[in-house]
Amino acid sequence: MKKKFLKLLNEYETKRKEIVNAMNSIDSSNDFTPEGKEKKKQTLKDNMNKLEATYSNAMNTIIDQVILNAQENDKKEMKKRMTDTSYQVGLSNIVKGIELGAYDEPYLQEIIEDNYSDDLYALKLINGAISSSNSRLIPFIEQTRSQMTIKYLNKEKEQVREYVEFGSTNNMVDIALVGMKDFIENNFDDSLNYIIK
Repeated sequence: MKKKFLKLLNEYETKRKEIVNAMNSIDSSNDFTPEGKEKKKQTLKDNMNKLEATYSNAMNTIIDQVILNAQENDKKEMKKRMTDTSYQVGLSNIVKGIELGAYDEPYLQEIIEDNYSDDLYALKLINGAISSSNSRLIPFIEQTRSQMTIKYLNKEKEQVREYVEFGSTNNMVDIALVGMKDFIENNFDDSLNYIIK
């Protein structure tokens, strides 16, 4: 999904630049009358509108699918974990260990990332134990990976709306597209799930 999304962003960026360059060429050309320039530019604006609609719809479809998958996965995993005795015993042991001051922060961070980062219930229990234990441990994130995926993909969806769907008149589009690509590349895995750092 990540490669597909980034491919769409790159294609959009390339095609958008081609249209913008063509518009600039028309503006600086002496080959057309003012009416001819406007007619040519209007054709290019229509092409830009089609381009924006096509690419914003494709990008939003990917985002919507990943969000739906994350929501469904959260529900499925919660049901599975609630009935998994080994998981519940392990969680109880972690909470008790925190209460007794048995863990240092790097070790606890590793345990949480490896086992509980997708379980909001577990994160709340762990944070509650940290808060009530008077330990020097810092409470961990209070959102699951799925929730963070949904949060940040919704922000990307806003970016798609602002810079792809309605981007042709925005002067910041080129910079925003670079930022969007960089954010996706560095903060999401290949399935477009947020990477907790």
